[in-house]
Amino acid sequence: MAGSATGTGNIFEFNGHYYEVVHSQSEWIQNQFTATNFQDSLDAAASMSYNGIQGHLATITSAEENQFVTTLLEDTVNNPTGHYYLGGSDRDNEGSFIWIAGPESGQPVEYENWWSETFGSGPEPNGGFGEDAITIDNYWNSSNTSSTDGATWFDSTVADGDTNFTMAEVSKGYVVEYT
Repeated sequence: MAGSATGTGNIFEFNGHYYEVVHSQSEWIQNQFTATNFQDSLDAAASMSYNGIQGHLATITSAEENQFVTTLLEDTVNNPTGHYYLGGSDRDNEGSFIWIAGPESGQPVEYENWWSETFGSGPEPNGGFGEDAITIDNYWNSSNTSSTDGATWFDSTVADGDTNFTMAEVSKGYVVEYT
């Protein structure tokens, strides 16, 4: 089922759920974009609502839902290229991803669309230091990877502190789901 606009301009419906892409790259501070971290994204999404429906970081549970979120993120004029936080994590048990937001909270992540290529960081999840948050990357998708389900997922850092880059360089925001 294809998603549809709700008339609000930035909230879209898919299978009875509503989705919104939130950007965290809005201002420069000391020659660097500001960026959200995973916990800030969790908290902000949980504080949002649409038509009385509570928000949470998106929990993608099917290929169709992943493709729908991909279509929202493909608008790179309005959605800068990079990673967007989803509601999954392995912070409690490395390598065992669960949803920590929304109605699926506490359930294992069963549908997955991890980056599977051998170049770059190598296949995900790769258990790098502090990489406990699932992000979806709107650049690496079915058009330039082996993924057939749209944008690929990464096991990303939960906050600044990685020695190779800051989250401000990678994290562009998060995806809110209203259910």
